Amino acid sequence: MEKMVDWIFNCQSYLEVRKVKLVVIEFKEYTLIWWDQNVIDRRRNGEMPIMLWVEMKVMMRRRFVSKITKSASGF
Repeated sequence: MEKMVDWIFNCQSYLEVRKVKLVVIEFKEYTLIWWDQNVIDRRRNGEMPIMLWVEMKVMMRRRFVSKITKSASGF
């Protein structure tokens, strides 16, 4: 999924902020709840919102890519 999204973004001239928004509109169920909670927590803690696709990918990997997958893929 990540590679496909990167490929799409590379073919288009989207601003970084728009990339994050485009990904978020595809979230469903648990992923949407997870994202909403992150937005609320960052706001509450006085942190800047996630504005870059690169930052969002890091957050998503931390939450959704298992340690087994990481070790098998060499991450």
